[in-house]
Amino acid sequence: MSTTDLPYLIAFSTIPSIGAATIVRLRSFFKTFEEAWNAPAREYQRAGVPEKSAMLLADATKHLVPSEELEKVRQAGINPIAIDDPAYPHLLREIPDSPQLLYCRGNLPGIRPTVAIVGTRKATDYGREVARRMSHELAIRGISIISGLALGIDATAHESAVDALGHTTAVLGSGLDHVYPVANAQLARRIVETGGCLISEFALGVQAQKFHFPVRNRIIAGLSLGIVVVEGNKDSGSLITARLGLDYNREVMAVPGDILRTASTGTNDLLKAGARPITCVDDILDALYLEHFKERHTGVDKPATFDNNQQHTQLTDNEKALLSVLEREPKHIDEIVKMSKLQVSIVNSTLSMMEMRGLVKQLGGMKYIRII
Repeated sequence: MSTTDLPYLIAFSTIPSIGAATIVRLRSFFKTFEEAWNAPAREYQRAGVPEKSAMLLADATKHLVPSEELEKVRQAGINPIAIDDPAYPHLLREIPDSPQLLYCRGNLPGIRPTVAIVGTRKATDYGREVARRMSHELAIRGISIISGLALGIDATAHESAVDALGHTTAVLGSGLDHVYPVANAQLARRIVETGGCLISEFALGVQAQKFHFPVRNRIIAGLSLGIVVVEGNKDSGSLITARLGLDYNREVMAVPGDILRTASTGTNDLLKAGARPITCVDDILDALYLEHFKERHTGVDKPATFDNNQQHTQLTDNEKALLSVLEREPKHIDEIVKMSKLQVSIVNSTLSMMEMRGLVKQLGGMKYIRII
């Protein structure tokens, strides 16, 4: 997408009657969002937009100035990222219903492996302690914690990652200027201040609504290599995230809970349905092919220095496969996955470890070059 088209996409996202499905229809039918913006209602109907929505859409475009909407976003310190932007998270782009636009404040996970830790808002002491320990142990190993900034398990997972000086990403069900719940506004600020990220597909000014959270949950699942459900009853929203994870071919994991507590009925049902049981961090790392991350990473260690021959003798099969497709010219991770024929989760985790060892380098925009 050209930079001249971005303001129109942002402006479309601010129209209350326009959902993600409508934006996808417009993108498929029109050559550009600028062309869509200037189209009459009958053209929206030809694109598959229902008549009433088409009329509302045509009326709204007369009262909004796209360049002003873009400026509002930038003035708020928010980075808008369209789906075809190289900075758009590659795992999220894989899912069939990817958001066409993300609003981001802070630093995206980048090459870090990502694990979602989710669960009930009404967490028990047991659930909070499990979330705290697992988030801490993953964060100190360089893994980004993904969650939804809700009370209970989500907030505990974010707080633990921040306290560990690790990276965490909070996905909101509201605009980034309306953090919900308000009780977690300070936590949201800490996440950004310590190098993490807030993400939403909802435009500025959008308040949290109940129906937003299942929509938000698909982003949590899409951003993650795997999903750990710590605690939740049969009606917990975290089970929606787990089901979406299955649809997206993500690893779904659950923590066994007390069979006498309602708070564990959902997670125990997940286990009976085939979710991977998790009792320690190593279980997560093994499930996601992240064995290299079992050692703690402080983020300040220098890559080991060997001569090239010694490095080649210490390479794993996956590392050799990736080096064979990498060159001195930058190559996007999507191309690396296609050429190596490895799973995305394996490519992501292996590249992370290779960068720490000084074998490859990320140049931004999810592009890599080999160093050795």
